[in-house]
Amino acid sequence: VRDIVHDRKSGLLVEKKNTDDLVEKLSVIFNDRKLYTKFAKNGRTIANERWKPSIIAKKHINMYNELI
Repeated sequence: VRDIVHDRKSGLLVEKKNTDDLVEKLSVIFNDRKLYTKFAKNGRTIANERWKPSIIAKKHINMYNELI
C-alpha cells in the first residue's frame, strides 16, 4: 500500500489492526472535500506516472530482451 498511497499526499495511512485509526481517518477524508479532491488528484497523477502504457510496454520489452 505504501507504494501507492503517499501519506498526506495521496491518502492517509492507517496503523495496522487499528480500527479506531481507520474510522478517524475515513471520517477526516469524508468530511473534508478539499482534502478528498487533493488525494484523488495526486493519486491519479502518481498512478499515471507509474503505470502509463508506454512505461509498462518499455519494461516488458526490456524484460523480453533480457530473456532472449
